[in-house]
Amino acid sequence: MRKFYLENSAGERRDLNGKNGVFFKDPTGLGVTLARSYADLGYGFFKPISTTAEPQTQPGGTLVFHGPDPYADYRNLINWVSASDNLVLVYVPYGSEEYYRRVDINYLSKGELTLVRWLEVPASFSILTPWY
Repeated sequence: MRKFYLENSAGERRDLNGKNGVFFKDPTGLGVTLARSYADLGYGFFKPISTTAEPQTQPGGTLVFHGPDPYADYRNLINWVSASDNLVLVYVPYGSEEYYRRVDINYLSKGELTLVRWLEVPASFSILTPWY
């Protein structure tokens, strides 16, 4: 099963896998985008003429706070993120191999509790590095 974490420059991690009352669901934008240009050679043939660096994208998803006090868990994460200089999104698609990408948070939109008393928070990040 895939896993996600946020890590700060001190190496502290916040688990986003449900272990501590928060999990990351419906992730988007985890792949790679290549910006290539092609020359039209005619008759349906194309030749790649350049490949530029990966454009900046905005991966996202939903953070679900499901502990006894979802609002307190949300505040704790916001305070931790706000105090962090650099954030890294850690993605473990399978096994134990980890992929890292420096990110900035665009938004964490807080709403109301759901019927089951979970707080679902849409989240968006801006990437600062390629995956490494």
